[in-house]
Amino acid sequence: MLNTKLIFSIDLVPIASHDKSSEFASSFVSTESASSFASHVHESHEEINNKVAQNIVNYEMRVDDRHKLKDF
Repeated sequence: MLNTKLIFSIDLVPIASHDKSSEFASSFVSTESASSFASHVHESHEEINNKVAQNIVNYEMRVDDRHKLKDF
């Protein structure tokens, strides 16, 4: 049997008793800012994909140049 020690770490913080529904509602952002953020993430994702694709092409070209047959 393995010699293991079980460590229990419980960090419970009591929740204040004031109205939690107003905090919950205020944590949501407006639909407009959410859609602008989503479009920003989508554009960033496309830009990153394009850069990765270009880096792959550049890498393949360098590797192909390196592995060309040489005539002696």
